[in-house]
Amino acid sequence: DIESMPFVEALRQLSYRV
Repeated sequence: DIESMPFVEALRQLSYRV
């Protein structure tokens, strides 16, 4: 996923922490 959309993965990581 990171390879296709790095910014999307970053947002997902933030959601996981929330």
